[in-house]
Amino acid sequence: MRFGYSDTCLEHDTGSRHPETADRLRAIRRALQKKHGVEYVHADPASRAAVTAVHDDDYVDEVESFCADGGGNWDPDTVACEETWDAALASAGLAQWAAHEALDGADGRETPFALGRPPGHHAVEDDAMGFCFFNNAAVAAHDVIENAGAERVAIFDWDVHHGNGTQDIFYDRGDVYYASAHEDGLYPGTGEIEETGEGEGDGTTLNVPLPAGALATDYLHVVEQLLAPGLSRF
Repeated sequence: MRFGYSDTCLEHDTGSRHPETADRLRAIRRALQKKHGVEYVHADPASRAAVTAVHDDDYVDEVESFCADGGGNWDPDTVACEETWDAALASAGLAQWAAHEALDGADGRETPFALGRPPGHHAVEDDAMGFCFFNNAAVAAHDVIENAGAERVAIFDWDVHHGNGTQDIFYDRGDVYYASAHEDGLYPGTGEIEETGEGEGDGTTLNVPLPAGALATDYLHVVEQLLAPGLSRF
């Protein structure tokens, strides 16, 4: 299995008490030391053009300036340092690599994994939030549609929190299917069943809020009974 990785992502310093730290990547790498067939791959960072394809130009400029000035708290949850700019571009670039790698694999069934941070799915077009600066999945999805011949892209987001940013960026687009299984009632308070897309994107968003303590069988039900039929229609 091929893992996209960059030490640059370790340099995004959120402080020792923050829930999203570089220790997450270090822990994954330690666990992978016990596995066979692990290959680490370098990926180029995302370009500014790739990021501004899904984010507002002024917002991207603001993030760069904020980091160049030393960073700090963008909001109570979202923290940056001077190195966050490069780390965010590296993380988005890893997502791009993984998307291209999946397309290039046999029948699209190779299994690349992007080990990047900061994360991305809460970042909306013109703002950072929820630990996220650039929406890595959105950068990657748009990139393979524009530059790799993909006609459509499906994103399945399983996380305890709803990926409001990814949903918002593609909410009115018909070429990206966004599905999320997340715990009901948690941050950021979005991801209701009724949120299904609009305009050309009507019907291309699927939200499945799950109760706290949902089991693996619940997720399998989401995949088999809700996600798979939705993708077949897409």
